[in-house]
Amino acid sequence: MQERQYLSVIMLGPNNTEILKAVSHLVAENSCQMMNCHIISQGELYSSSFLLSGDWSAIAKIETKLNTLGRKFPLQVFLKRTNMVNPEKPFLPYVLYLVSQDDPAAFDQLMRFLHQQSVMVTEVFIDAYKTKNTQIPMMAITVKIQLSADLSLSDWRERFMLFCDDINFDAIMEPEKP
Repeated sequence: MQERQYLSVIMLGPNNTEILKAVSHLVAENSCQMMNCHIISQGELYSSSFLLSGDWSAIAKIETKLNTLGRKFPLQVFLKRTNMVNPEKPFLPYVLYLVSQDDPAAFDQLMRFLHQQSVMVTEVFIDAYKTKNTQIPMMAITVKIQLSADLSLSDWRERFMLFCDDINFDAIMEPEKP
């Protein structure tokens, strides 16, 4: 049996469902598996990232076909083969939910804190919005993280909550659920 190969795909192009249909067809037609997928509409554009897996032949074929798709549509396609990484030590997957008034420095402060705490960030989602009644600019941040299994969760949670209190974030920390 051939070893699984992995391909990271990032696409940026017009908000066009024809492109998504073509990508999903290529994945199925080439016997690849979609390991994860994120598609976000950004005005007239959409951005997407996929992690595909398959045997060597399937990945080689879909690389060529995705590049052809990029030329067919006005689409930027970035492809990179990758390997799945086994963590050196056990970790605990958690999700942080934060809400605050919109502040350009808030995300930077959060990333600095997580870096100082040696926390592995695996996903980040940010939504800026205005409140319904008062139109105050707000931001909601969702961060998926990996915490070392040997740390004290209560100590880490306390440091995180103190950090959030200091910069006026409302926050929740909970285990990631499948």
